[in-house]
Amino acid sequence: GMAVYAASKSYVIRFTEALTHEVRGSGVTVLALSPGPTRTRFFERSNTGTSGAQFETPEQVVSTALRALGRRRG
Repeated sequence: GMAVYAASKSYVIRFTEALTHEVRGSGVTVLALSPGPTRTRFFERSNTGTSGAQFETPEQVVSTALRALGRRRG
């Protein structure tokens, strides 16, 4: 039951790479955010095991993404 999920993540990564090439030199930064286990309802809805997973909060994921964007500026 995870084929569509995995395929869609792959698509987003490839789309991000293509978009990055298209906007190169324009001043636009493109970032694919693909976090690991995050405290959301995803795991309960997907009936995916969480044994041993180390979860981040949504706030931690956003903070990491903003730091990544900040490193790419100027």
